[in-house]
Amino acid sequence: MTMRVGTSPTTTRTQQTSDTSQPANTTSTQGVRPAGWTPGVERTRQTGPSQQLTGNTPNGGVTELGLNPAVAPDRQRQTFENLFRLGRELAAEGKIPVIVIDHRHTGLDDRPIVRAGLQDLARTANITELQDLDAALQNGTLKFLPGYTEQASDHWRAAHPELVAKYPGVFGEPGSRIPIGFMGKSPREANAVDGLAELEARWRMETGGKGQIIFAGSGSGSAEDFASVYRRPKSEGGAGLQNPDVRHGAPQPSSEANARAEALVTAFNARHPNDPPVRLDHDSRGKAGWVETIERESGPNGEEKVVAAFIDDRAHNRIASAAASKLGDRMMQIKSASPGISFAQLDNDNANLISTFKPNP
Repeated sequence: MTMRVGTSPTTTRTQQTSDTSQPANTTSTQGVRPAGWTPGVERTRQTGPSQQLTGNTPNGGVTELGLNPAVAPDRQRQTFENLFRLGRELAAEGKIPVIVIDHRHTGLDDRPIVRAGLQDLARTANITELQDLDAALQNGTLKFLPGYTEQASDHWRAAHPELVAKYPGVFGEPGSRIPIGFMGKSPREANAVDGLAELEARWRMETGGKGQIIFAGSGSGSAEDFASVYRRPKSEGGAGLQNPDVRHGAPQPSSEANARAEALVTAFNARHPNDPPVRLDHDSRGKAGWVETIERESGPNGEEKVVAAFIDDRAHNRIASAAASKLGDRMMQIKSASPGISFAQLDNDNANLISTFKPNP
């Protein structure tokens, strides 16, 4: 017997009815920092501008291992090893360690949507060089596809100055989104980023079956739209997950979490004076709200849930989520740089960086 949990904000989770949550234990989680712990971004001591992680762009921004070329395999591998170490520690304390994964440009491979939008833009604006996107990717005219956010759009424009200069205004102004109609498309048109089923299996193994993965975010679409992609067979571009826990919406965080987030953002900006300032917004508050919501829940036997990591492509969402979490600066703020698309360039000094979800690419 199955059931759908949640209304608004929406949760889609196929599960046995015996897993119905009990009242949460909200006791603050402490604990000893594990050996070899890699700190999150809020403990980074960089004072200059962020390192540019553009990398080379083989095969349209995808390496032979399927990664964004900005993400070295060893760096991704170490990020996951850090995460598994923390998960083992929390599970040993009797807690349920949770990985929270944002949907867009993180859990989802949005290249099908981006590609279709860029092709429409090229035809509408008569961009000669992009009439054949495959050819443009092969000859290097198009180094990679544009991510849809303002930050990712700025990265794409910076990497394609000739096109931007030749077609003024077509690709948007600095600080704006490239007009590819991204949010007008259904999430069902996306694929899942590679390795989610493998990560789920490894996370369970590392945590003795306690660990949980939750997908959370907002924007266009519904929880079921996103869940359908995570359930879709891998042979059809999905993640191949049986019972993904999918949340959709933007619950409001507490005033205390908002205050902590403002303090962390102020500190982050002070350490990066030569970068554009990070600013909190509706999206970051929604991500923080999900962290608090999840950590108020409890497991089937009353276990405390603790968010061990929040994985997202943008710094303000990661910072706000850490501010809302029980672990605070021990919560891993993992930056994602999806293969084949541009991505936000802030916080590239973050030690925890991934492109896909294969723990050992």
